[in-house]
Amino acid sequence: MKKTSLFKISMPEQKSELIWFILISLFFVYPLIHADIYYRDDLTRVVQGAYIWDSLGRNLASYVTAVLSGSGISMTGQKFTLVDIAPLSQIYVGLFLGLTAYVFNEYLKVQTGKGIFWASLLIALNPFFISNILYRYDSPAMTLGVLLTVFAFCYASFFKRSAIVTPLLLIAVLFLYQPMANIFIGLIAIEIIILSTRCSASILFKTFVVRSAQFISSYIAYYILIKLFFNVSSRSELVSLNYSGFINVIDNFISYGHASKLFLHYSLKVPILIFLFVTVIAFLMCLWRTKDKLKFCCISLVSVVLLFLSLAGPLAILSEPLVDYRVISSFYLFFVFGVLICAMAHPKMALIGIIPAIIAINTSYLSGMALKNQRDFDENLFTLIQKDLLDNNIDGIDIYILGSAPVAPHAVIANNKNKFIETINPPAAGWQAAGLLREKGVANVQYIFSAEFTSLKDVFKKDLCDEVPQEVSKNALYSIYLSVDKVYILLSTNQIKYCAA
Repeated sequence: MKKTSLFKISMPEQKSELIWFILISLFFVYPLIHADIYYRDDLTRVVQGAYIWDSLGRNLASYVTAVLSGSGISMTGQKFTLVDIAPLSQIYVGLFLGLTAYVFNEYLKVQTGKGIFWASLLIALNPFFISNILYRYDSPAMTLGVLLTVFAFCYASFFKRSAIVTPLLLIAVLFLYQPMANIFIGLIAIEIIILSTRCSASILFKTFVVRSAQFISSYIAYYILIKLFFNVSSRSELVSLNYSGFINVIDNFISYGHASKLFLHYSLKVPILIFLFVTVIAFLMCLWRTKDKLKFCCISLVSVVLLFLSLAGPLAILSEPLVDYRVISSFYLFFVFGVLICAMAHPKMALIGIIPAIIAINTSYLSGMALKNQRDFDENLFTLIQKDLLDNNIDGIDIYILGSAPVAPHAVIANNKNKFIETINPPAAGWQAAGLLREKGVANVQYIFSAEFTSLKDVFKKDLCDEVPQEVSKNALYSIYLSVDKVYILLSTNQIKYCAA
């Protein structure tokens, strides 16, 4: 194994690689900076300045964000009001992702004798990270979790006492953003395929056991800590230990797999098929040169299974896991695996990594433009609503927004071309619509979350359907009605259609 220094970046090659990793990562992040939107939870945080991550078991995320944003922490540990520092927060993201790729590339130098640029870069260019990067308050802590996970895995290749440090780093990752730790599982798959050509089955098994023990021990320690010292939501509660719980786990794995499959839409089939074809050819070349062909096939199969399991990881055993692209952190490790197989067959075949890199960057730019177009459309829509409210002297009354805004005409093509973009770029609705109207300076706009909406549904029906509200404004995009003590804004619908639904 080649010795390399992780922190002493003295070689021109190291400096050049680090600069390129950071520049490409910033290039990947740039469209989301240019979109310049308050995304989902940002719409409430920009008004309230609240962290609210502690209740989700993400206590370290609050402190990291407080420091990086300059919001501050008092001597008693109290966190001050959270402030918006975008785009600096997303520049932090580019730096963290670039460092992640650099650390993994140095690890590959230790394990294989040379770095593999395109394999390392793909760890940073996971397109699912787009839905993390969009959160201008949350994204630095999330992507720091990516960096620390990769560093925790690679730690043993550079330093001693990894048996202690690696689990501690993983515990820190779990307190930052739990899903990022799943990358560790995918990296186990990567490591055993790298070692398969030069290590015996017993060494491979020992490596698997040690890595698994590091991961499991960190999770056990994390859950003990949050149960003893912190109040957490149902996202951190485990499934029941019975048959029903087993079925719940299976369903959760299927849900994460289905969400990943949606990314492989029709417009990406050709480049992905090319990548798969080259990877299969490379695998056959490796198999041809390998003496113990059965062992290589078995290790490859185990690696693929581990990669699949990493999509959900321990999130699958949660009673109410969040199935969303931003929690599927290990998806692009499938492509890292493919590039490594190609590099094992012939170094120049690693250039096939350009295909998933282009896909990721292209997805980022498509997403950025689609999100900006949708938000510009929403802004204009809520400006019209604000004008109607002002023109009719509606003030001091609770305002409720029902329905969903139309899809922006300029976002339709991007949404239809890429189902991932359609998923992360929904039109304004519910509490997010309330946040956009609140941004216009309209007071008394009610933030209605899912559970509260269910409990108020009968009240809405009574006010709009059983009684006769006053029509304030009505057009193809929205309608406004005034009841006795409430104002209702119906997006993309009107009273008749709402009551008939």
